[in-house]
Amino acid sequence: MKTIKNTTNLPLSISLPRGSKLHLGPRKRGQVSAEALTSPGVVRRLEAGEIEIVEGSDGHTGPVPASVSGHETTTGHHPTTRAFRTGDR
Repeated sequence: MKTIKNTTNLPLSISLPRGSKLHLGPRKRGQVSAEALTSPGVVRRLEAGEIEIVEGSDGHTGPVPASVSGHETTTGHHPTTRAFRTGDR
């Protein structure tokens, strides 16, 4: 697997072999097979400078730290904040 990077500030939709597409957000990376690098859609984007092949990123990069991911780590159920009406109405 090879990693390609979107070098633009716009989302890209890159045509790959066998009718599939790779959707890359601005400045994001995605993995494609080695044979996909020779497809016309990828070659055209490479020549235009919209994407680049990133070397040394073929493997798993590891987990994203909680502070970077933007999600709070929680366990169990969240407390309800609804006030239930009781008594005579």
